[in-house]
Amino acid sequence: RYPNKPFVVFFGRELTYSQFKAQSEALAGFLQRDCGVEAGDRVLLVMQNSPQFIVAYYAVLRANAVVVPINPMCVTKELEYFTRDSGARVAIVGQEVHAHIRARIAGRDAKIADLVRIQYGGSVKAANAAELFSMPNVDGGLIGGASLKADEFLAIVAAARA
Repeated sequence: RYPNKPFVVFFGRELTYSQFKAQSEALAGFLQRDCGVEAGDRVLLVMQNSPQFIVAYYAVLRANAVVVPINPMCVTKELEYFTRDSGARVAIVGQEVHAHIRARIAGRDAKIADLVRIQYGGSVKAANAAELFSMPNVDGGLIGGASLKADEFLAIVAAARA
């Protein structure tokens, strides 16, 4: 109804309703197409409160999957438990967690650890994309406002393919 009105304002930056819709639908498509998420699958969401969390949350729902929100302070046995108990094969995580999550999952089941795709949920920009995508426990990333600028988005895509 009001596509250009602010959906959320975070540290002075606005995300409009139309931007939110485009980003959440794009991520939902990625989850289904590239991560193999199907209706009823569980997706771990381990991020701080941020616009990326909101986009990821609704993207999981749009993919007809179940959101398994986890406090990003949980990087010990709790994270292992949530992963095992939920049966999630996909995780969207923030920068504070991505380095720990695969090791925690592997502590219980190495096969599942290899199957889980970890999506970096922080702020991916052209300037930091190559560094982020080269990290050992990052399989992809959530692109927020940078996806709205063609040159920046194409630079991120090139970094992901390198």
